[in-house]
Amino acid sequence: MKHTVRRSLPFALASLAAWFVLALPLPASAADASPYPARPVKLLVGAPAGSPPDTVARTFIEGLSPLLGQPVIVENRPGAGTMIAAESAARTRPDGYTLHLSTVANAINQTMMPRENFDFDTSFEHIARVGSGGSVLIVRADSAIQSLQDLTAQAKARPAALNYGSSGVGTSSHLAMELLKSRQGVDLTHVPYQNQQLVTDLLGGAIDVMFINTDAALPMIESGKVRALGVTTASRLESLPDVPTLAEQGLPDYEVTTWVGISAPAGLAPQVRDILEAAILKAAANPAFIEKQKFMGSRASPLPSDDFTRFVHDESAKWAAVIRNAGLKAQ
Repeated sequence: MKHTVRRSLPFALASLAAWFVLALPLPASAADASPYPARPVKLLVGAPAGSPPDTVARTFIEGLSPLLGQPVIVENRPGAGTMIAAESAARTRPDGYTLHLSTVANAINQTMMPRENFDFDTSFEHIARVGSGGSVLIVRADSAIQSLQDLTAQAKARPAALNYGSSGVGTSSHLAMELLKSRQGVDLTHVPYQNQQLVTDLLGGAIDVMFINTDAALPMIESGKVRALGVTTASRLESLPDVPTLAEQGLPDYEVTTWVGISAPAGLAPQVRDILEAAILKAAANPAFIEKQKFMGSRASPLPSDDFTRFVHDESAKWAAVIRNAGLKAQ
């Protein structure tokens, strides 16, 4: 009897150990052996809930989630000019389950707010651009400035006398004007704001001119409160077909877009990138998303991975040159 127990004990222990191993959760590498995606995907957004980037993200995932067959969950991480979310996303595991809503702010803040051991160009796989919008150069309706030529002539006649407002140092509206100033060889005085007082001051005459996002400009243009001098996109906007581009008015190659795209941490497996790229491009072509973009004064403008990667590189380089030429520092 004792002999039998001694012989059986090692087998019992081995069986118990095998059962215990099988009962443990699978390590990440084993779990990820399932075809992608096997669980919900997280999309980090570097702007607060209700902001334009957040709105784009939430409308976009309505079409993306069914294509992936998994929920795509927006997680807002505002702060540091969108760079907190970007840095957090770039440092996660490159498995396709954490994505980042990349925007023009990231390309700008690569230079304005550099982060240690982080490079927006190379820390991500830039999977696809989703959409883009433009800004409108506006003055109040009773302004003597009727066109870009008028603005340039007045600025040259009275250097630094005209004031322009922006939503803050280093923002797209600020840099759009810095780019215009350098191209036209004029000087205007910058007045940065961080609240809605900017529009009030433009209408009241404290500010002479400003760039503003299309969605915010449209109601004021339609109500006759402001005059649109030009748009910053390469071609005219469908929502403002009678407003010429700045390029049409003597500023060749002038283009400033407020774009959004989807990026993932560098090192993403090629097959996962291909799945994401195909789904993102298809979601960006969804008629429902296209209509929602139009409603916001933007347009669906998908770019595949290779083109989007080059676009991000060019945007980062363009804004780095503008920032350095203007001698700007983050505040």
